[in-house]
Amino acid sequence: MSTDTDTDVSEPPEPAAADAQAVEDPHATHERTHPPDSEYIKVFLLLAAITAAEVATYYLDVGTGLLLGLLIPMMIAKFAIVAMFFMHLRFDSKVFTGAFVFGIVLASGVYIVALSTFQLWG
Repeated sequence: MSTDTDTDVSEPPEPAAADAQAVEDPHATHERTHPPDSEYIKVFLLLAAITAAEVATYYLDVGTGLLLGLLIPMMIAKFAIVAMFFMHLRFDSKVFTGAFVFGIVLASGVYIVALSTFQLWG
């Protein structure tokens, strides 16, 4: 004869509270609200103003070194604004932001070395 105690079929244990939190939706931590359209319009106007300043700077009668000294920071600022807002780096991990900052610093350094090689500073 078999009794209920011979076959111990029990239900699986309930997960602990910590395990229950780990099982939650993995996308829940990544949900962030995106800025309203008005903020993107402000970004557009800022980028347009920087572009206008770049064009106006080109028509100034200054030396090549000063011209590049004015244009390169504006280029970096526009790159940063586009990356932050339109590539959504503001909402992503700091690792991605660091990768883009490293890229722009490296590209600027290579550009400056290339310009120095061709003696465009004088």
